[in-house]
Amino acid sequence: MKNIIVVLFIFFQTSVSAQTYFFNKLFKPDTLSLGAVVTHTLDNAYIVAGPYISTNLEEGFYVRKLDLYGETKWFKAFETGNHSIFSIGGGILTKANNNTYILVGSRTYEDDELNQDVVMINFTENGEHLWTKIITEPNGVEYPYHISPTQDGGYILCGIQRSFTSNNHFYILKTDALGNKIWDKVLHEDKKGVAFSVCEENDGYVISGYMKNIDTQADIYIVKIDKNGQTIIWENAYGTPYNDTAGLLASDGNNNFFLVAAITDNNILKPYISKIDALGNTLWSKTFSNEVVGPQESPILITADGGFLTMYAYKNEINYYDVSIWRFTAQGDTLWTRKIPDTRPDENWYLKDIALASDSGYILSGFNYSTQSSWVVKTDSLGHTCSTMGCDSLAFATSVEELVFENSSFKISPNPAQHNLQFSWKENSLSTNKSYEIHIFDAFGKLVKKKKTNDFQTKLNVSYLENGIYFCQLFEENELLDTQKLMVLR
Repeated sequence: MKNIIVVLFIFFQTSVSAQTYFFNKLFKPDTLSLGAVVTHTLDNAYIVAGPYISTNLEEGFYVRKLDLYGETKWFKAFETGNHSIFSIGGGILTKANNNTYILVGSRTYEDDELNQDVVMINFTENGEHLWTKIITEPNGVEYPYHISPTQDGGYILCGIQRSFTSNNHFYILKTDALGNKIWDKVLHEDKKGVAFSVCEENDGYVISGYMKNIDTQADIYIVKIDKNGQTIIWENAYGTPYNDTAGLLASDGNNNFFLVAAITDNNILKPYISKIDALGNTLWSKTFSNEVVGPQESPILITADGGFLTMYAYKNEINYYDVSIWRFTAQGDTLWTRKIPDTRPDENWYLKDIALASDSGYILSGFNYSTQSSWVVKTDSLGHTCSTMGCDSLAFATSVEELVFENSSFKISPNPAQHNLQFSWKENSLSTNKSYEIHIFDAFGKLVKKKKTNDFQTKLNVSYLENGIYFCQLFEENELLDTQKLMVLR
């Protein structure tokens, strides 16, 4: 069996939609699905794609279009045959410059299962196949983790390259608009490395991943190269002297970058985020106490308020893989974290992509590795979804209060609020004799109010706050328990 991965395009909205859609579904009607990627289409539907093995054991790429309830509108397969298909990175689907889609991966050949080449597939939002390009490189293995359109109308890809007997190498590939190779580059051929994400700047490309060094073991590695792929402008290693994970990178739009990884602390991998400037200097960094396996191979999602979303893989109590979603402010403060409900604890679950939905919620995709099924989840803007696997629902939200779920730790009333409101939370779900704090952030992540209490409820006057959306966090002894959305409306 093979792992697969995904892409994301996210923008945060500060309005409340009249309708919010939820679903939490597995798909395995006619394929042994290995993975999924997702992006938005123009008619309030979703495209999910990835590698698969058909019932007659042919391998290929599938593309599935889902409606707002998660029901399949159509299913199509590309590049099928008696060869192997690989799709490893989280950024393998992108919107093309002409409003079509480019799906990338890697394939072998029926008469040569060792040779793997990059394949690019161009299709419309209705699933019409336009062209396929295989970038042939004999006697080796190449596959992409991330593709991004470039200012010149072409594409920049990054991932791995290796010979049949060597380790993975840090690999970058530039193509034109039709997938023809312009140049490619392997960095540090004497070292093991993988490139996970790429950002275009006016004077070059910034690529992140990892590089394995003898002295420091596996390092987070970021490099900037020129537009011709020939000159390294700068390169830096980040992390600890021990084995750290690859880094994922995203531009904040102001010549700085957010970096997401996991670093080793006392023999435990912990979430690590930082912000670096245009020269690779660290502006700030934060390490969290949670134990994780590492970040999912999914591009970081920059939100309109300057913050970002990412996802981390972790192991549950019986050592199976699951995933959590993390929402950060531009300063790296945690707004909320979420886990998807009703994932079987004795199975392995992965989410590899997340995109903004038209109702300000999110559409996430990945796979259940244990059953070889595609997995697609629709949430609200705080990461909540319906509570059982296979569910779907339509919530008519006339106020934010209607979007509070049964498993929420606390309630806000009234919501929307005008002047005074009350926070309350379940006493039987929390320990006694502890202190609690309520933090209120505005839509841009700025802390506007903080209140401490030793009770299970508290009141606040919000008449001084401007109309708009706010996020309210409940802490128990400095541990974040839950986040709820508040609307102030007069």
